[in-house]
Amino acid sequence: GWNDLFNLRVIYPEKESIHNRCVKKMFDRMDTTFPEHKIIWSNGKLNLKMLPDGRRFSPPIVFLGIFHGLHIAHLFKNTVFTDALFLEPDPDRFEVSCYFLDYSEIVERLGQFHIYVGEEALGRHFARFFFDYSVTPHMWVRVLPGYVSSKMPMFIEVLKALQSTRSDTVFSHDDHIQGLRNACSNISRNLPILTKRPKLEKRSVIAVVASGPSLDHDLQWLKRNQDKMIIFAVHSSVRTLKQHGIKVDLQFSLDTLLNEETVRKLELYTNVPLVNSYKVGGAVTKAIEKLLLVGDKNASDAVKLVCPLQYTTPSSTNLAFSFACFCHPKEIYLLGCDMAFRSFEESHVSGHHNKNADKSEDIYQLARQMLTAPNFTENEPFQTTSFLNSTKMAIEAVISENRKSIKVYNLSDGARISGAIPRRSGDVKLSQYSRKEQDVQKMIISFTPMKKHTNWQNYPISGEKIFEHLKGDFLSNIKIEEFDWFEFSKRVNSALFKAMISCGQEMGKDYRMAIYNKVLLDLLCAWYIFVIFRDEYEDAARVCMVGYNNIKTIIEELVWPKDVTPEQ
Repeated sequence: GWNDLFNLRVIYPEKESIHNRCVKKMFDRMDTTFPEHKIIWSNGKLNLKMLPDGRRFSPPIVFLGIFHGLHIAHLFKNTVFTDALFLEPDPDRFEVSCYFLDYSEIVERLGQFHIYVGEEALGRHFARFFFDYSVTPHMWVRVLPGYVSSKMPMFIEVLKALQSTRSDTVFSHDDHIQGLRNACSNISRNLPILTKRPKLEKRSVIAVVASGPSLDHDLQWLKRNQDKMIIFAVHSSVRTLKQHGIKVDLQFSLDTLLNEETVRKLELYTNVPLVNSYKVGGAVTKAIEKLLLVGDKNASDAVKLVCPLQYTTPSSTNLAFSFACFCHPKEIYLLGCDMAFRSFEESHVSGHHNKNADKSEDIYQLARQMLTAPNFTENEPFQTTSFLNSTKMAIEAVISENRKSIKVYNLSDGARISGAIPRRSGDVKLSQYSRKEQDVQKMIISFTPMKKHTNWQNYPISGEKIFEHLKGDFLSNIKIEEFDWFEFSKRVNSALFKAMISCGQEMGKDYRMAIYNKVLLDLLCAWYIFVIFRDEYEDAARVCMVGYNNIKTIIEELVWPKDVTPEQ
């Protein structure tokens, strides 16, 4: 039978901020106009919507197991929906479906086509279904299994992780603004930023070390081989490595709020270079002697950078791994990069600064939890969260782009990482690395002081002008003259992406407007929640109209922030 996946949450900052005011204002105004919504919500019942022609309107559908496809053909006759994902774990059964289903007709009807055939539930292959700019798949998805199979539960777990990734990763509009302001400050101080790719020895080896519990089993191996590889230490692992006498070559952190107190708490080396985002606050410069900064090609930037990395978020592990791949070593070894655990009671390596902290404050304990496939097949599925899953998928994306030139070995006893070869540390024999120190120095000197026209340049159009264009396009895209379930769902899913494209926010160009993504999507999600709980056409149409007017008022009050462009 059907399996409904719900994620009807809008998680936004609780503290007073622009982001908080916008979303809270939307909920407060809708609750005031429609006080009955709280009663409808508390009943917790969502229905498919009846259409005038007798068909029903459904949220996005996942066909899990296609086989002969007769159930799919039947559903297409009786149900209207904006999007669908076709998953078939068995290639032979997919071949059978080709005799019964007209896939060209399905593409023509839906306008797009998401399909994955393969027995391994690899989220990155069907993550596009949960497009970052869309709304409805992130909130309500209906899964229809085509047959019974032991493989189906793991696919469900991956779908749950993908559905909740965006809502569980809260980086607010105000955080983005502060990041841009920090970037401008760092530019004015001419701090070193990545400017070129270092050319390493052909037999170079990098170890990316995070703080997962499996690192305990690899510490002695790492200590014996520390001179045979360049060690990239994620900030949370430095304390443990220091306790075991393991030399760290570069430290990595995405924490833009680092200061002297947190540096002491993490026991970071003050004399070992620390790689961080170029949006880091200035306080860290008082504690770290050598700060090396990087940007991200797909993030909002104060300026256009000459040499940005890719997939540096959401965690510091991603930053370390992205830079490791950028350096093009022969091999990369992942240690303590678990990203899934046997139990969330044991989610950190021994000696971790948070090892004995109050469990009620542990981010993994508080997050929604799901299962994922283990790195070593003899293990049962491990527990993970949507945040850890998005960390894993970002690593998989970098591996995929570098698969022909870099071998990645996963020594971590945690989640399986597609493209990384599972390996036990005891089975790894490394050669001597005579030019290790020279390669480390090549990495360090690839960062040079920020200088206009050398490693950055201003965008040609002011942020104020582009933002006004964005607001106009966005509001035009969500305006519905006459309510219709299909049209409403299609517009909330495409409005922001179309507005961004019209502003020139294509890959690698100008991503400044991305600072508004989360707050605008939160407004759309709130709107969708109020509308989707209405079954009667007239009720839904009225809620839709009031919701649009509220969003319009809120957005028109927004202005492009000050001090986010470097002084000329």
